[in-house]
Amino acid sequence: MVRIQIFQFRTTSVGLNAYSGIQTLVVAVLFALLVIQRDTSLKTIFTNRLFCNLSFLYSLGMVSIIWSALPAFSFYMAFQNLVFLSAIFYLASLKDSFADLESFLIKSSLLFMLIALLGDIYRYGFSIIFGWHHLEIGGVGAMLLCYSVGEIVYCSSVLRFDPQRKKLLWRTAIGGFIILIWSTSSGANVSSIIGLLSLAFVGKNKTFKIVAFLIIMVFTLIPDSITSVLPFIFPGKSSIGITSVGYRMHLWESLWELTRQKPILGWGYAAIERINQYYAIDSHNSIIGIIGGLGFVGGFLLVSYIIIAFVKIYKNRYIAGYTGLFGGFMCLLADSNTIGFLSSKTSLLTIAFFTIVVISYFYQFYPYNNSYDQD
Repeated sequence: MVRIQIFQFRTTSVGLNAYSGIQTLVVAVLFALLVIQRDTSLKTIFTNRLFCNLSFLYSLGMVSIIWSALPAFSFYMAFQNLVFLSAIFYLASLKDSFADLESFLIKSSLLFMLIALLGDIYRYGFSIIFGWHHLEIGGVGAMLLCYSVGEIVYCSSVLRFDPQRKKLLWRTAIGGFIILIWSTSSGANVSSIIGLLSLAFVGKNKTFKIVAFLIIMVFTLIPDSITSVLPFIFPGKSSIGITSVGYRMHLWESLWELTRQKPILGWGYAAIERINQYYAIDSHNSIIGIIGGLGFVGGFLLVSYIIIAFVKIYKNRYIAGYTGLFGGFMCLLADSNTIGFLSSKTSLLTIAFFTIVVISYFYQFYPYNNSYDQD
C-alpha cells in the first residue's frame, strides 16, 4: 500500500530518485518476506491455470530488460506486479471462511482508497475534497458497487439472505455508489454500467433482467434520451470531447506507430508510453499498452489470461460470491480500456483486479453456507 501511494508522486521520471528508491526497497522487502516465510504463492501463480498466463506475462516483462528502451524500469515494473500478485494470494490464503474472504475483498479495497485519498490531501490540501477527480478510486468504487449489487440480487432470489451479510453488502453498494459519483470519473461510470448490465443478463433474477431490458429499449427507441443522460455519465465533458476521446486518440496513434516498428516483442514492458512523442505514464488501454510494450507475444498472453479468468468466473456465476465477482470482473475489465493498469503502472485498480482473481480462486474452497455465524 505504501508503494502504491508513493507511485502517485512518480509522474515525470523513470530514473533513480528518492521516491523510486523507496518504491524499490518496499517491493524488495515484501519479496524477501515471502521468500523467508517459504510461502508457496509464487509457485502457485506460475502453476495454476487461473494465474499462469498472467505470471508469464509479467515474467516476459522482466525478461524484456534485454531489449527494452528503459531496461531497469521495465524489469522493476513487471517484477513488482508479480510480487504484489503473490502477496495478495498469500494474504487471501490466511483466510479460512467465505465471510473472511469477502470481508478481505471489501475492506482491503476501502483501505486502499482511503490511503489514496489521504495522499491526495497531503499533496493538494483539503480543498481537493471539494473538487476531486480520481479515476482509480472511482474505478474501485465501481467494482465494489457491481460486486455488492450482484450478490444482493443473487442472494435475494436464491438463498436465505443472512442479515449480517445483507447489511455489509448494502453498505458496500451505497458506499461504492457515493465514491463513484464523487470521483467524477467517466471511465468508472461507463465501467459500472457495463458491470451492472453484465449481471442483469447472466443472472437469474428476472426483475433485474426486465429493468435492464426496458432501459435499453427506451434508449434504443428514443435516441434523444441518451443525450440527456450523457452529462451524468461523462461529467464536465462536451459532446465533442466524448466522441473524440481527446488526447487519448493522439496517444494511441503515436503508440501504434511505434508498435509497428517492433510488433513481436515490443519496446519493453511499460516503456512505450514513456518514449513516444506524447509522454505518458498511462497508455489508457491495457491491451494497447501491453502490445506496445511486449508485442503481440505479450498481447496473446494478456488476452488468453482474460479469457481463462472470464470462463472460470462465468462458469460459477450462479454460485454465491461468484455472481458479484463476475460483475466486478466485467467492470474492471471495461475500465482497463480507459486506464492501463495492467500494462503501464501498478495502481489501485491493478491491486483490485488481482484481488478479484485471487478471491475467485479461494471461493471454491469455502462455499457460502447461508450464515456468517457458521463460517
